[in-house]
Amino acid sequence: MTGPTIHVEGLSELGRQLRQLEDDGLTRALRDANKTLSAEVVRRALPNVPVGKTGRLKASVRALASQRGASVKAGGARVKYAAVLEFGAGPRKGKRGPHNIKARKFLGKAAESVGRDAGDAYMDEIDKVIRQAGLA
Repeated sequence: MTGPTIHVEGLSELGRQLRQLEDDGLTRALRDANKTLSAEVVRRALPNVPVGKTGRLKASVRALASQRGASVKAGGARVKYAAVLEFGAGPRKGKRGPHNIKARKFLGKAAESVGRDAGDAYMDEIDKVIRQAGLA
């Protein structure tokens, strides 16, 4: 299951060009720009993460980034229910009783709001990387 996706046209090509320049500082700057974007999603999502008895789900929300993009992860081996809380679950069949868990969309809503609000700031960061690399 995947959530909302924001596609930045030309990001893969930029990463490829930066790798060809073999300048670790530039590729790190691109990764940092992506990390800033994913960290903003996490910041906006955390107030809306459902908190149960342990708080494990909230503690599992992480910002990830590479040169190729940014993502946010929630859940893990001890928090297998993260996807169910994000996307919901329909009724169960059989004798085990109802499921019917409503989707909370705590990550999806945060990603959508960042996509609307942070696009200009993200593009400014990418433009800085391009200027540093002399590709502009």
